[in-house]
Amino acid sequence: MRLQEKRLRPMSRKPGKHGSSAHKREPGTPPDSSKPSLLLAGHQYSVAAGIVVVLMMLLVCALATSNVIWPDDQYTDMTILTAGENFAKHGLLRVKLLPILQTGPLTDPPAYYTHYPPLSHITNGLLQIMGVKSLAVMRAFCGLLGIAGLVCMCRAFSPTIGSLASACGLGFVATSGFFLTYCISLHHTFNFLFLGIFFLCFLEALRREGAAGKWWIACWAALMLASLNSFEFILYPQVFAWVYVLATGQIRKRWKMLLILGTAPVLGVGLHYLQNCWALGWSAAAEDAVDAFKRPGRGPAQDRWVNLGRLPELISAHGSRLFYWSWPVLLLIAGLWVSFRSRLGSKTEDEESQGPPGLGELASLLLAITAASATWYLFMPNHVVLHPHTIGQLLPLAMVVMGGAVAVVVPRAFGWNVSLVERLMALIAVLVVALGQIQSVRECLDRAENRPVSFFLMEAMGEDALPPKSAILSNTYADAQMAYFLHRPLWRTPTEILPLNEEAIASLRKRLPPDWSIGYYIYDASRRPGELFRTLAEKCPGKIVTIPNAKDVRPLIVFDLGPWLDPNATAKGLDPETRAKQLRGEFPFWDQPGFQQRLYDVLSRHGRI
Repeated sequence: MRLQEKRLRPMSRKPGKHGSSAHKREPGTPPDSSKPSLLLAGHQYSVAAGIVVVLMMLLVCALATSNVIWPDDQYTDMTILTAGENFAKHGLLRVKLLPILQTGPLTDPPAYYTHYPPLSHITNGLLQIMGVKSLAVMRAFCGLLGIAGLVCMCRAFSPTIGSLASACGLGFVATSGFFLTYCISLHHTFNFLFLGIFFLCFLEALRREGAAGKWWIACWAALMLASLNSFEFILYPQVFAWVYVLATGQIRKRWKMLLILGTAPVLGVGLHYLQNCWALGWSAAAEDAVDAFKRPGRGPAQDRWVNLGRLPELISAHGSRLFYWSWPVLLLIAGLWVSFRSRLGSKTEDEESQGPPGLGELASLLLAITAASATWYLFMPNHVVLHPHTIGQLLPLAMVVMGGAVAVVVPRAFGWNVSLVERLMALIAVLVVALGQIQSVRECLDRAENRPVSFFLMEAMGEDALPPKSAILSNTYADAQMAYFLHRPLWRTPTEILPLNEEAIASLRKRLPPDWSIGYYIYDASRRPGELFRTLAEKCPGKIVTIPNAKDVRPLIVFDLGPWLDPNATAKGLDPETRAKQLRGEFPFWDQPGFQQRLYDVLSRHGRI
C-alpha cells in the first residue's frame, strides 16, 4: 500500500525551497492543488504508454503487408533484400559477410559493397537462410525491433522528464509521419533499436552507483553493434554522453568510462575494415576506403561549404515533412518548457534528493540531445541534401520536447481545479499539436500515393523483360528498384566514376562471366535529355515503355546496345530514317508479350487506376 501511495502522490516540493510541501492524497482522488503537477508519476501513465505500444505494433503489422515501394527509403530496403538473397544463395562466408547489391552470377571477386556497415544486410540474409521469404514477415520483425528501441528510449527519459511526458513523447512519435514512413524499414529500425538501448543503458548506468557494471557493458555492446549497422549514429552517442556528463557535473567520476565507451565504435569500424581486407586484400581495401569519400553524394569540398550554409533550410524542410515541427520550433518549445518547469518548481524526486550540481537533469538532457543531433549534419552535410531520413537525428529531441510540451497542457486541458481560460488555452494547444500530426501523416500518405510511374513500369516489365544473361546500364537514380524488379546486374551510368563509353563498358564486362553481356541501356526519360540521349538515339534501336494515353508520364526507353557494341554485328549504327525518328523522340512501343495486362495489374494493385 505504501508503494501504491508513493506512485500515485504528486511530486513533492521541499520546504524552504519551492514553498510548502505537498501532502499525500488517497488513490483515486483528484489533486487538491489549484495548479496541476507537470510531472505526475503513476501506473496510469505506464498503462497509457502500453496502449501506445500496442497501437504501434498493430500499425507495423498493417503496414508490413503494403507494397515493396511503400517506405520513402525503399531504395535501401531493396538493396537489403537483394543482399539477403545473395547471402541465402551463396552463403555468408562465401561472400565474406559483405553485401552484394545485384542478383545474377557470382563473379570472382564478387561485386562487394564495402562502403557501409552490413549488419542489417546480414540480418536479412539470416532470415532468408532460415526460410523467411515473406516481405511482410521481414518488415514486421524489423518494425517490432524498432518499437523495442523506442520503448527503451521512452523508459530512459522517464525518470528525468516524468512518466506522463515520456508516454506523450512516445505517442507523438507513433502518430508522426516519420514513424509511418520508417517504422517498417529493413534498415532504419535497427538504428532506433540501438539508439534506444544506448540511452537506456547509459542513463541507468549513471543513476545506479552500486550496480552499474552490467549497464555499462550493455551500453558498450549497443554502441559497437550500432557502428556495424550504420555510420549515422556513431558520433551521436559519443557527443551526447560527453555533453550530458559535463552538463550534470559528473565529468570527474565518469571520464574514464566515457573513454572506454569511445572504443566501441572504433572496434566496430575496425571490424568492418578487416572484413574489406579479408575480401579485397590489404592494398585494395585501403584504396577502396579512400575512394569511398570521393563517391557521388559526398561531393567536393566546395559543395560541403555550400551545403553547410543550407543546413538550417534543409533540416527545417525535412523536419516539417516528417515531424511537422521544424528544429527552430522544437528548440523554442524546449526553452519554454525548461523555463516553465523551473518557475513552478516541478522536479522529479531524483532531482530534489540527489540531483548533481550543474544545469539540472532536464536542461542537461535537452542540451546533450541538441548537441548530438547536430553532429551528423555538420560532419556530412552533403548526405543531408540527398536523404530525408537523416531527420532521424532529431528523433530523441522531438520525443522529449513534444512529450514534455503535451504533458504540460494535458493536465490543464482535462485536469481538476483548472480555470476556464487556462483550460481553453490548453485545449487549443492540444488541438494545434493534433492538427500538426494529422498534417504530417497526410503528407506521408500523399508521398506514398505519388511514387514515380517509372517504378510501376519496372515492376510490370519483370524478370523476363530481357533475354537471359543480359546485364543493364541505366541513367536512373532508381537503379536499386530497377535491379530488384528486373532481377539482373545493373550499373548506373554516367556518373563521376563511370562515364558511358566503350572503354568503361569493357571494364564492366570483366565483372561478368564470359557467357554474359551488357546488352541494354534503359533510359529514364524523367532525366533531362542531353548528350547521353543523343548518343543512344543515334547508335542503338530503342523501344518506349510507358502507359498508353497517359499525360505527363516520363517513360522508360530500352535501347539495344548490340548494334553499337557487339564486335560481331554486321551493321554498325542505325539507318538514317530510324536515327532521325529516335532523335525526335519517336520510338515503337515495348512489345513484351502480356506487358499491357501486367502493367494494368500493377497499376491496379498500387491504386493508380
